[in-house]
Amino acid sequence: MQLLDFNTLFNSGGYSLPVLVELRHPDRSSWFFTNSKENVFYNGNDYLSVPMGYSPPTSNDGIITGGNFEISIDAEFKRQLILAWFDTADDKAYLRVRAVIDNEVIREIGTMTHRHGTVTWDGEKIVWALGENPKFQMQINPIVFEPDTLID
Repeated sequence: MQLLDFNTLFNSGGYSLPVLVELRHPDRSSWFFTNSKENVFYNGNDYLSVPMGYSPPTSNDGIITGGNFEISIDAEFKRQLILAWFDTADDKAYLRVRAVIDNEVIREIGTMTHRHGTVTWDGEKIVWALGENPKFQMQINPIVFEPDTLID
C-alpha cells in the first residue's frame, strides 16, 4: 500500500476528500469517525458517518497553530459519551487522521496525529482547536556565565 503525501492532499484543489479519523487514548476505548456519506468499515473498525470538519494545523517557525477538528453528533446519548470521554481523557487523548477516501479508494496517510489543544462544546458541535504543545510555553531562565562562575 502506498502512503499518501498529506501535504499534497491538503494544499491543492478546491475541495476536501472524506477522511477516516480516530480519537484514541491508551486506557480508554477509541472512537472512529468519517465525513463520508456512509459508514465505512476499514481495518477492523467501523467509522461512523457524521458531519465533521478537519483542517490540519500549520507550522510557523516550529510553532504549530491553526488546525481544528469539529464534529456534530445528533444522538444525545453518543454526544454525552464523547463529551465524557474528552472530560476524562486528560493529556493522553490524541486524534489520528488515518486515511482519506479518494474515488471510493481508501488511502492510508502516514503518521498524522495531534495531541494538544483545547476542546469546547458550543451546544451544537464539539470543537478541538489543535494547538501547540504547552511545554513550548514554559519560560526557562538562561544560565549566565561570568568569569567567576567557572573558577573553583
